[in-house]
Amino acid sequence: MVHARLLRHAQSQRFLVTVENAVFHHYPNRVAKDAPTVSLTRGALASLVIGEIALPHESVAVDGDAEPFATFLSLLDRFDFWFEIVMP
Repeated sequence: MVHARLLRHAQSQRFLVTVENAVFHHYPNRVAKDAPTVSLTRGALASLVIGEIALPHESVAVDGDAEPFATFLSLLDRFDFWFEIVMP
């Protein structure tokens, strides 16, 4: 389980993020006391997902053990960003 706080400009959104049976779940405004809190912007999250940046990074703050969040990121598939939509 990872408790993530997504920061967007002046707004702050909080989500509890879990992966169970290969299904990603996110729950708004929930907290798990044993989960680390990850604070990052939407742009930083996108950069982590597509592999532009890696942990640790200055735009990602982790309060608690960072290992569950790193494990979560390792479960995500990596796709070629410039794949062909239509192939000749």
